[in-house]
Amino acid sequence: SLEPRTVTRKFCERAKKLPTLCPHFHLSMQSGCDATLKRMNRRYDTARYYESVELLREYFDDPAITTDLITGFPEETEEEFGETLAFIEKCGFAAMHIFPYSVRPGTKAAAMAQVDMSVREERAARAAAVAERMHQGYLARCVGKSFPVLFEQDRGEGSVGHAPNYMPVTVGMKGLHNTVQNVRITAVDGDGLRGEIEALPDGDRLLHGDLHPGNIILDERGEPHIIDFMNVCCGPALYDIARTYFLTGAKSYLTHMHATKNQIEPFLAVLRKARERTGF
Repeated sequence: SLEPRTVTRKFCERAKKLPTLCPHFHLSMQSGCDATLKRMNRRYDTARYYESVELLREYFDDPAITTDLITGFPEETEEEFGETLAFIEKCGFAAMHIFPYSVRPGTKAAAMAQVDMSVREERAARAAAVAERMHQGYLARCVGKSFPVLFEQDRGEGSVGHAPNYMPVTVGMKGLHNTVQNVRITAVDGDGLRGEIEALPDGDRLLHGDLHPGNIILDERGEPHIIDFMNVCCGPALYDIARTYFLTGAKSYLTHMHATKNQIEPFLAVLRKARERTGF
């Protein structure tokens, strides 16, 4: 997680230039009330915290900003908690981790006047309700957008992974483990998103890297996909990749990988098309 004072304009300018940076920022908060933050000995106030939130949204397209919240910190009044509720709504977090305060013996806070545990838990439940509403709102804003999704496992009749904003995404195709696919989000699905893998204009999709039999899959249309764990390249770049990585040594790659005929033939068909279009 990031300490809020870490997020400056210079930080955002440098982070924006990183091509592999995922726009999910977890900003440490703990409370949205200045009086409570002061008792916690935090070195920022809500004004500085919100400055960080605004900077991240200025430099990144609807980033997922998440945070932690402690409810019922010693001496927290109902009015102070109300300030926290108003502040988290102002920030509009994509997700939150919310905990009732737990006493740690030997700390300064342990010697302060304690809030009753039932009140801590009740406040945590109220904050969680606000957080869930904000989370669903963030998910809803993702519908209609397209994201590169890293798929991590099969689930039921489909695959599930995460978008760069760390929102979980499910599609109705199995066997995508450790691949990155462009997905158009079609709906909110509980605490995550559901989408469809986007078809490329020319019908080809080729992902590059070191090959082994598990690197080649066929989608439901019988189109070949060559899998790499880190990169996705498609469209016009497909032919540069094919020329650079495969055309000069395709047979040796395929012999080394001991692929089956059913895996080799679709792969060679993509390479032949690449050769025809590029002249290599």
